[in-house]
Amino acid sequence: MNASATIGEHLPGFALVLSRLTGIFLFAPLFSSPALPRKIRALLAFGFAAAVYPAVVGAGSLPSRLEMFDLVPLMGSELLIGLAIGVLASIPLFTAQLAGVIMGQQMGLGLASVYNPAVDFEGDTLGQVLFFVALASYLVAGGLESVFGALLSTFESIRIGGLGAQDTPLDLLVAITASGFSLALRLALPVLLILMLESVAVGFIMKTVPGLNIMNIGFPIRILLGLFMVVSSMVITIEVLMGEIGADLAKVKGWAAGL
Repeated sequence: MNASATIGEHLPGFALVLSRLTGIFLFAPLFSSPALPRKIRALLAFGFAAAVYPAVVGAGSLPSRLEMFDLVPLMGSELLIGLAIGVLASIPLFTAQLAGVIMGQQMGLGLASVYNPAVDFEGDTLGQVLFFVALASYLVAGGLESVFGALLSTFESIRIGGLGAQDTPLDLLVAITASGFSLALRLALPVLLILMLESVAVGFIMKTVPGLNIMNIGFPIRILLGLFMVVSSMVITIEVLMGEIGADLAKVKGWAAGL
């Protein structure tokens, strides 16, 4: 058998393995960052697939025969596995940015929109800061290793092309999204509380001393109080993010291993 025939035999299976691995390069944190050039991402995906494919073949996880007409839908289902893991791993980072947006809007920083190259859309300054804090927490918690390890474990728990409708992580997605909104509110709550007290105090001063133009100094005080609370609670914020990210990564690994 010549080399071209050998390559032709392995090409469909390799394409399916590559499709599953490509999913995390489309949505997983850091892997999907627009700051990482597309050619580099494609090269990394190809390299990981080349490293994983021999183990997949040795474990007998590939279908016995692959027809060309069956390859496209199978590639789509394999891509969904990687996408699901990437989306689930990204939710805590997006909710941290949501907490920053909530705080920034209440502090009056919402007008200062900036471009965030890590997620390819605009957000306010405080939201971007919290996003990068969450990203650093994700790296410290071993997020890259956990995401890639979870994806590799799917090759043991589910054969190539064996993903069924009952295996889609809808319940897990809803649970992580709900916990993400709860995380955003918990992170924003200290700032919201002190800003509410500031609003009550300013309103009381305006009613008791009408001649005092408190609005001239009320807005800067609001920003300074909010920033002070963000900085003073940063240690607790990092601990909460680390715990939430670790819990979500454990859920993702559990789902991947139980497919």
